[in-house]
Amino acid sequence: MSQYDFIYLGFPIWWGDAPMPMYTAIESLDWNGKTVAPFNTHAGSGDAGMFSKLRSLCAGATVLEGLSIAGTVAQNDREEAKAEVDTWLSEIG
Repeated sequence: MSQYDFIYLGFPIWWGDAPMPMYTAIESLDWNGKTVAPFNTHAGSGDAGMFSKLRSLCAGATVLEGLSIAGTVAQNDREEAKAEVDTWLSEIG
């Protein structure tokens, strides 16, 4: 991970939180000087506050505006999901 300056960090939200392995991975990495673009899928929890948490968990990184996509959209409406991703990518540059 040390060779990358820009990181897309994707994860699901399960029962209102990110899976514990995500926390383990995040806490084990050096985030200094990185830019993080977070995204997630969910079943109604949105980002469950995880994008804000990432700002402290990824100490030293710039955490951009994240993207949350409902799992039903990601699974059943590829065109809508693609449009949401395209919009988000355009917004974060």
